[in-house]
Amino acid sequence: MKKTIAIVLLCIHLFNLAGYRALFDLLQQKASFQIVQKLDNGSYREADLVEVKIPYPLPYAANWPDYQRFDGEADMNGIHYNYVKRKMVNDTLYILCIPNTEKVKITVAKNNYFNTTNDISNSSSDKKSPANSIQKSFGTEYSDLIPAYSLCSPVQLYSQPYISSKFILPHSYTSTPFQPPKA
Repeated sequence: MKKTIAIVLLCIHLFNLAGYRALFDLLQQKASFQIVQKLDNGSYREADLVEVKIPYPLPYAANWPDYQRFDGEADMNGIHYNYVKRKMVNDTLYILCIPNTEKVKITVAKNNYFNTTNDISNSSSDKKSPANSIQKSFGTEYSDLIPAYSLCSPVQLYSQPYISSKFILPHSYTSTPFQPPKA
C-alpha cells in the first residue's frame, strides 16, 4: 500500500516537472498538424491570407507565374503563421501565410500556466505590495538597468591622419656576451 502511494506521488511529481511542458508541446504539434491538413485540403478562406514580401536578390532567378503550395511556420510578434503558398517574381519572394489561431491560444495558455506556477505576475498591484518592496531591498544582487553601449565605425577610428615614425636600425653587428648553453 505504501509502495503504490509512493509510486503515485512520484508520478504526479514527475508530471508536474515535465509533463505539462510535454502536454503543451503535444497540443501545439497537433494544432500545427490540423492546420496543415486544412491547407492541403484547401479548406481556408483567401481573405485570411497574409502576404509577405521578401527581397531575394538572386541573379538569373526564374520567375514563377503562379503560386506553389509551400509548408512551413513563422512566429512574428507572438503570432504563429503557417505558410500556404509562395511565388518568385523578379527579385522578390512572395509568401502567403495564414495565422494559426489555435497554436496562439495554446501558447498563451502555456505562458499563463507557467507564469502562475512560477509565481510570476505582470500586474501593477503586486509591484506596490510591501512584501515585494522588502524582497527588492534584500535582493540587490540583480540590477535591471540596461547598460548603454556606444558603437563606432572602424572608418572613424582610422580617419585620423597617419603619423609616420622612423626607426633607425643599428648598422653594426652586436655580439652576445656569452655562448648559449649546449643542449
